[in-house]
Amino acid sequence: MAAPSHTAGAPECEQVVASYGYVVGPGVQGACGVLEPPPPTYGERLDCQGRLEGLGVANNIAIEACWK
Repeated sequence: MAAPSHTAGAPECEQVVASYGYVVGPGVQGACGVLEPPPPTYGERLDCQGRLEGLGVANNIAIEACWK
């Protein structure tokens, strides 16, 4: 099975969140941090998304940040 050419990790997740104007503080860093080390599992992606949404990040942005 071939590995994907790019797998999102914490830095990419934080960049997506920041690109929409959200502050990347400890909460966002913690949420995105569950994606490390790549490749993240399905459960880690769900955890990331749930944590970001819990911080007030819009659903579509949390999905983009954690699942890209």
